[in-house]
Amino acid sequence: MKQLKIIATAVLCAALLVACGEKSGNKPTESKQSDTQQLAESIRESQETESLTEHSSAKEETTTENKTVDETETSTEKETSTEEEASTEEETLTEETSTEKDSAESTEENTEISTETADDGYRDIICREAEGFTYQLFADHGGIHAFSLELPDDWSFEKDSDDLFLIIRSGDIIGKITKGEVSSSSGWVAVKNSTVTSSSVTMKSSVEKSTAVEGKYRHRIIISGSDDGKDAAITLTAEYSEISDTTATKLRRSLRYKKVGVMPEIGMVDISDKADAVLILGNSFIGSSKVGYILQEMIDKSGRETVVHHMTRGYAHVDTYAYDEAVMDSIRNGDYAAVFINGYHNNEQAVHLAVMKEACDASGTELFMFPAHNEQPVAISYVQKNVEGVHLLHWKDEIQSFIDCGGDKWDFCINDAHLHSTPLAGYIGAHMIYRAIFGELPLCSLTDWIAQEYVDEKLPGYRESGMIYLTKGAKLYTFG
Repeated sequence: MKQLKIIATAVLCAALLVACGEKSGNKPTESKQSDTQQLAESIRESQETESLTEHSSAKEETTTENKTVDETETSTEKETSTEEEASTEEETLTEETSTEKDSAESTEENTEISTETADDGYRDIICREAEGFTYQLFADHGGIHAFSLELPDDWSFEKDSDDLFLIIRSGDIIGKITKGEVSSSSGWVAVKNSTVTSSSVTMKSSVEKSTAVEGKYRHRIIISGSDDGKDAAITLTAEYSEISDTTATKLRRSLRYKKVGVMPEIGMVDISDKADAVLILGNSFIGSSKVGYILQEMIDKSGRETVVHHMTRGYAHVDTYAYDEAVMDSIRNGDYAAVFINGYHNNEQAVHLAVMKEACDASGTELFMFPAHNEQPVAISYVQKNVEGVHLLHWKDEIQSFIDCGGDKWDFCINDAHLHSTPLAGYIGAHMIYRAIFGELPLCSLTDWIAQEYVDEKLPGYRESGMIYLTKGAKLYTFG
């Protein structure tokens, strides 16, 4: 179409030139003919140039299209290849054959060194694949650091001695976890050794062959760690068939040695030269939790003679008792070594607690804020800052810490309109009061108001250490 327009233009121009010449009465001169020829030549060259340009452009577009198709096909092939390789990596992830994915991960997190003898008979043993895994924690008695391991969730752990937990599955003993590093015992010889190291943990694994039973093998895994200058180790031994490649990988990748406990405050005051009685004042949370009764049983079973008095009034605040003459007179008379009171729902309670603090000062009685689980953090903080010399025993925070760390809320709260505290929460409060005034932990076993077995199940290690373990739902096992 462009060529026809150009030719038509050229013909028109030529015709105009001829017409002009005829109108002037002259025939076209050679000069004018030359001009016409030059114009036609120029048009012809323009046509050839445009044709070449269009041909070149079309060629470039074709090349670009081909290149795009090639790149797309190449990219698709690469993606397909990468997916296939990733799939292969997941299927072939073992300690003996490390995939690129595992190698990259090991470069970032740990380094593995492996040696093996010619004996590879264990490779023919079919290992059991676990259906699920759960984090477990193993710590020293009273320690605040623990080894965190991801282990099959159908393994259970039974304490056999202070330094040993048996590993049990389906009623059978399949291994053990021992405190410290355990060397290979007689009757076993290592056929494969490997060491994995990370920032805080070293795992030395051995596949060992029995010299007494033909074809029998086991795993022996020494795990050592260091955190905040604290060093420790445990040793896991198990039948070879119980730890598949998947289980071994889960264990290796989950290994941590970390701080999991918060040390309690023990011995906040000295009441050795004061009256052999304490007073707990408060609202219905004191009554529902049985904290006064539980504290009295702790004291009695520890061989002490201190008497616990406790008063409960529904919806009570500090002012409920601060202007009760009978209560205030007994405080002024020095009838109690210490007074514990809750009821901090507004800032005004600071004024009323100051009145009670004056009565305590007159008799040398220690005064403790003892906020219940439903009380207001802002009011608690305000009252503490504005009443000098009062102690804060944060019952509310200690209960909430257990819930935040994975405890079941309904173990600590009654499912009623106010979420009153349960006897388990009462045990926590009694434990806090006991260690605050006597400077030691209540190691006795309770039976009257709450079963000690239940307490130890729900608050593992708390009786012996008073620590809150930041387990986030993981089960904690303590040596000692």
